[in-house]
Amino acid sequence: MHNMYGLLEISATYAGLHQRSPLRPFVLTRSFFAGAQKYAAVWTGDTNGTWQHLELNLSMLQNLCACGVNFCGSDIPGFFGDPSDELLVRWYQAGVFFPFMRAHAHHETKRREPWLLSEKTRQLVSAAIHSRYELLPYIYTSYYRHAYLRSWPVMMPMWMAFPRSAELYSIENEYMFGPSLLVHPVCTEGAASAKVRLPAGELWYSLESSKLVPSGDTEYDVSDPASFPAFIRGGSIIPKYEFEYVSSTAGLKNCAVTLTVAPDREGTAEGFLYMDDGETLRYQSGEFFVGKFAYKSGTLTVSTVKSGYAATNACTKVKVLGVRTKPKGALLGGARKAAVSFDEKAETATIEFALGEANIGKEFSVTLEF
Repeated sequence: MHNMYGLLEISATYAGLHQRSPLRPFVLTRSFFAGAQKYAAVWTGDTNGTWQHLELNLSMLQNLCACGVNFCGSDIPGFFGDPSDELLVRWYQAGVFFPFMRAHAHHETKRREPWLLSEKTRQLVSAAIHSRYELLPYIYTSYYRHAYLRSWPVMMPMWMAFPRSAELYSIENEYMFGPSLLVHPVCTEGAASAKVRLPAGELWYSLESSKLVPSGDTEYDVSDPASFPAFIRGGSIIPKYEFEYVSSTAGLKNCAVTLTVAPDREGTAEGFLYMDDGETLRYQSGEFFVGKFAYKSGTLTVSTVKSGYAATNACTKVKVLGVRTKPKGALLGGARKAAVSFDEKAETATIEFALGEANIGKEFSVTLEF
């Protein structure tokens, strides 16, 4: 009855907000029951600002997602206590890869607003928040393709993502975030390295450096407080926003989109992009856009699956990882050349488009020339 009361409370709140306004209701709850994911986001409650509780939240959030509660997160960096600057930074970095990311604290704790932090800590927190905003197209698309269409977890435990790999069943300190990113938050004070297990049979690229990383057990250097173990699964194409500064996510609506192509062993990759107005429930009537990206034999093809919403964002950059030979250039639409730069150390080719040359809502193809 205790939990059913919470469920009825949030369902009534959702209904009232829906009746009052055409905007999507946003409800956040700590009390819930089966079915609550239809009405509200959930947070893990009054956690302590300790390293142990940061690690504990990884398990709690994976459990919630595995049970269908996909919009969930923790208080960053814990609700009670005064966490160190190091813990604060690591919790923000982990929060980038939580389904629901927010900072929150007890009124008796030391003030933690980013602008009150030391300069070094503020820069690290700002970089984490910037990364979250960059990844929103990928996160939003993961919600559509995984949570909305399939009822799959957005934050997927390793045993669920790789059910044939028994050696991964007991791992709770890393997980898949969406279909393409493997994340291993740093949960140890003063850590110089993090032991990461990357599933065999896959190619993995560092999200930070774009370099190919061997599968199996690997020691990832985290001695730099800005370093965070996150990896792109080979065969994926990650859409991101490109921007210098916005004051809120509303400012991202018309930002340019970039694509990061991480080929698999066959040299192919695939990805999607979902967009809607981000405010109303009109997507339920078909007012949304779905784009598809396919990479094969050095050619990236951008096509449209569903065009019920006008996606007018420019595509300004395509990064192709795992390129071992320096390209001579790139052909846009089979004819016009696009600018290409090559990072030999990271084995990454970057194709850049002038504004207006490529649009994420219009079909086009670009081919690397070797």
